[in-house]
Amino acid sequence: MAIQMILCLETKVIYCIDTDEYEKNSKHAKELNDIQQFCKGNDYDLIWFCHDVEEVFWGKKVPDSVKVIF
Repeated sequence: MAIQMILCLETKVIYCIDTDEYEKNSKHAKELNDIQQFCKGNDYDLIWFCHDVEEVFWGKKVPDSVKVIF
C-alpha cells in the first residue's frame, strides 16, 4: 500500500499591536475594536499586547528608569 503525502502551504497574516491602557483612552479602544473586527473578517490572527510586559508577567508596573533597553 502506497502512502501519499500532500503538502499544503498556507500563508498566515498575523497582526501584532500594543495598546497600553486602552481602557483609559477611547481613541485607542476604538482602534483596538476596529483592528479586531478587521482581523476577524479577514481570518487574520491577532497578537495583542494589552499592557506593559512587566505588568503582564509580574503583576505590577515598573518605572522606565529601571527598565533595561537592549
